[in-house]
Amino acid sequence: AGEEIAVQEGASAWNKAGANFNFEYGGATGKNSVGRDGENSIIWKNYGGTDWLARAWRWYSFLNPKTILENDIEFNDYYLWSAGASCPPGKVDVQSTATHELGHWLMLFDLYGNADSEKTMYGIEGPGETKARTLETEDIDGIVYIYGPVLPQGASIKGSVKLEKVNPGDPEPDSPLADYSETEINVIQQGSLVKSSLSAQDGSYLIDGLAAGVYDVHYCRPGWSKVEKNNIALLVNETKELPPLVLVVGDMNQDTEINILDLLWMAAKMGLTPGNPGWEEAKIADVHRDNAINILDLLRVAKNMGVHP
Repeated sequence: AGEEIAVQEGASAWNKAGANFNFEYGGATGKNSVGRDGENSIIWKNYGGTDWLARAWRWYSFLNPKTILENDIEFNDYYLWSAGASCPPGKVDVQSTATHELGHWLMLFDLYGNADSEKTMYGIEGPGETKARTLETEDIDGIVYIYGPVLPQGASIKGSVKLEKVNPGDPEPDSPLADYSETEINVIQQGSLVKSSLSAQDGSYLIDGLAAGVYDVHYCRPGWSKVEKNNIALLVNETKELPPLVLVVGDMNQDTEINILDLLWMAAKMGLTPGNPGWEEAKIADVHRDNAINILDLLRVAKNMGVHP
């Protein structure tokens, strides 16, 4: 229980830094190993003597390395840890270590300069030290630079946007291996773009800091159905959750319809493979992801003609 509280205190230090980011506690876990499984987990495990006390793991989006898909931390239980208000000599402080490793989750790296020894992200920690519990100005500046400052309070729109299963080998919709990241969600008001965001790995999105008013929301993903939800009214500081959305493959020209025009566009690209002129534009038509545009791709899209998510 003491370790659990100490880790939460480490997360709280970053939550109070003034960046547009917030850690949320999801409860205890029974895991005893790290790995990509759809959870951000922190575990203790005895690895014997190592050259590390704890270490953070990060998994990135293949399409966008700036998108973090998952994080884990493992503490080496071979060493003596302290979760007390102070840390006795001969033990390592859980809160300090957690604060440091959570900084790695946020894309901050170790520092080793002579002037860095008091900073949370200093890469060397000794027994009995608790100084990494408190963020220094440079730690705060780093996280605010990456995530931006806290947004002013306002209304928000949230929801989820997923993709239909196209190929037999694709993960099931609720599998932690499914990746629904990078659908673009645009908030429009009177024809002008107000805010834009990308969906997370699980398809979730949140667009906040909006003024009260009436908005349209456009979901855009090349090669998939473009969807427009119109006349969404927001009150002051209201959070509105929109119904879950599943995009279907085939809207090649992004006109919100899947029809003969999309098939004709694909037919003009038939036979193209990687390395051919025009492949970069045409590759969205390779819906089976076999590095060739062929009749099978057209037949798969033809199944979705007239479908409106």
